Amino acid sequence: MPILGNADVPIALWMERAALQHAETAVSSPDDPPEFARWLETLLQPGIGQDERQEVLGAMYAYFDRDKTLSAREAEDFANRL
Repeated sequence: MPILGNADVPIALWMERAALQHAETAVSSPDDPPEFARWLETLLQPGIGQDERQEVLGAMYAYFDRDKTLSAREAEDFANRL
């Protein structure tokens, strides 16, 4: 497990805030997977729990990097559960 430095947590929090700010004005693209809107909607919910956030992020990673994570079918099934 990597060792976190003093700046890692504040930088990660800053990056998350910046990403959420950009997400508020995100628009769909024809290239987006159909699950994208559902993922984004879930991640933007106020008070989302860390477990639910990790599930969504896991589904996103699985979708975009299927060879290294879940099979395509598993990723699709997982995305449909959200």
